[in-house]
Amino acid sequence: MVTIPTRGVRTSGLPDIDGAPGGTLEGFGILADPLNELKPLYGFAVDNPIREHCFVPAVSGVAVREPADHADLCTPIYGLPPTESPLDDFVLASQNEEHTLIIEELSTWLLGRRP
Repeated sequence: MVTIPTRGVRTSGLPDIDGAPGGTLEGFGILADPLNELKPLYGFAVDNPIREHCFVPAVSGVAVREPADHADLCTPIYGLPPTESPLDDFVLASQNEEHTLIIEELSTWLLGRRP
């Protein structure tokens, strides 16, 4: 079986969450790898140039706001008044990291808040 090339699918009226600042996930890769391991005769092989995407936008992770557009997704969170988030305190990684990845930067902050 031969996979017939398809056209790209685009959306409108939605924020570009897949490229937003925040925790990432190799969601496209998680799906593509098993498909590419199937026998070629099934025709499920995929070309996957982008393996990861934003899984949790930073603005959602700290409950700053519901992202309605690109500007909301890229809100400079540390420049907002503390009342913008219901959290008492939080820290964000200085760069996008894999969702739930334990890194020194965040661990040090968390351990520094122990009683």
